[in-house]
Amino acid sequence: MGEFDMETGQYKSINYDNIDWAKDTIQGLLDTWGSHEAVYAIEPVNEPWWSSDLDVLKQFYRDVRQMIHSQYPDIKFVFHDAFHFDPNTWNDLFEDDDHENVVMDTHQYFAWGG
Repeated sequence: MGEFDMETGQYKSINYDNIDWAKDTIQGLLDTWGSHEAVYAIEPVNEPWWSSDLDVLKQFYRDVRQMIHSQYPDIKFVFHDAFHFDPNTWNDLFEDDDHENVVMDTHQYFAWGG
């Protein structure tokens, strides 16, 4: 995502060229495979780490979802929660009435007691 400062736990800078490259890659996938009957869903990034800049990540998700939805509205947009398990973290990702074909990928597990 950019240059990370381990001492402060924050990004010093964001590498927007890499983010644009990722969006271009998604566009290439849509151009090549978007209309293929086997394409059901696209997850633009798997397991972004917990220290990701959430504002940047959310904007990336919004941009990619718009890209997918505008061209292939039936393709499911899947996003990973970046290991932020509190649902309130994601309440502002999309408008309340704008969540069709959106799926959250979470790797949270629950320990079931016996």
